Amino acid sequence: MQSKEKRKINPRRRLLMRLIVTIFVIATLLVLGLRALKPKGAQIVYIAPDENGYDAIWLADLNDPENPRQLTFHEGITIGDFQVSSENSIVFYSIATGNYPIPYSFWTINLDTNVHEDISNCELNCDAFQLHPSGEWITYHDYTADNLIRVMIQNLETSEQRLLFESSTHFAHYHSPLPQWVGDSDKLAFRLTGSSSNMIAIYSIEKAQVIEILDIVIPLWTPHFSEDGSLFNHYPYFATVENNPLNIRSFHNPNTVLFEANANQAFSDWHPDNERVLITEVFSTNTNSYFELNLYNLTTNEGEVLLRGERRYNPTFSTDATQILYSASLPDSHFYELMLFDMETREEITLPIVGRDPQWVNGGR
Repeated sequence: MQSKEKRKINPRRRLLMRLIVTIFVIATLLVLGLRALKPKGAQIVYIAPDENGYDAIWLADLNDPENPRQLTFHEGITIGDFQVSSENSIVFYSIATGNYPIPYSFWTINLDTNVHEDISNCELNCDAFQLHPSGEWITYHDYTADNLIRVMIQNLETSEQRLLFESSTHFAHYHSPLPQWVGDSDKLAFRLTGSSSNMIAIYSIEKAQVIEILDIVIPLWTPHFSEDGSLFNHYPYFATVENNPLNIRSFHNPNTVLFEANANQAFSDWHPDNERVLITEVFSTNTNSYFELNLYNLTTNEGEVLLRGERRYNPTFSTDATQILYSASLPDSHFYELMLFDMETREEITLPIVGRDPQWVNGGR
């Protein structure tokens, strides 16, 4: 009986099958590795003492808040001007020693690359830092030895610096330039001190010049703008000064007031829809005080009380407005619990974290 001849496999086909299997195995390993490295949900950064009692910046995953990661390791310092961009994971902060209030060093952290950089580059002293939402630019005051105050911007990627405006510190003492970004745009607003306390300049980074000057009858400070730049709020230096309450206006009609607060109300954050705002109000009695966190609709003039009770600090929306992040003071303590408020369930969640100044990374994405 004649045996059947074994079927031979083409060597090229065998090699192709091996390549396919190898590529599949490598792709599977890469996916598993990326999943292991990828954050397991939204992240926050905050300030808390390290094991030696010094201020440090910490990073926590909200799906694993019991295991935060320490980012900074400065000794004998306090941290101020703590800001986080809503994009690109850039953290900016300043550090100072002892009780001396003027910072001596300014730092950035790229959370994606873990690169820490000292960006100090001031003639005498700097303050009023504002990090752009993109994390690409920062603006600030630079004080000079000949008593001038300058509005500066600096590109954090290229180190390019631009002088936008300078004025005598005598005028700035009463009407500070205080630069503020116009939402997420490439524009910057600052007060033209020394000329008129009502004049607000709008500078374009792209065009490298002032493109508009607004005449807005508000005292002391430059306005804070909503994310799309269509609205701004003005919060005077003295919140209880008669006839100068917190108010909200339209960028295109700046002298019409859309919302006017009372002396006990303070602006907390813009809702991402640019139509609603978080307003904090404090109530005091003879025995105690409590607060309310209200969501106010500028189009309907209606408000909703979200929280009522013990004092909460610095509430900020996540980018999708599903959660609010804030801190709450602990009784008889200088420490703060970090909290979340779920906008869908209206539930208040206490995180197992004690610290201060909590902020979203990438807007909580």
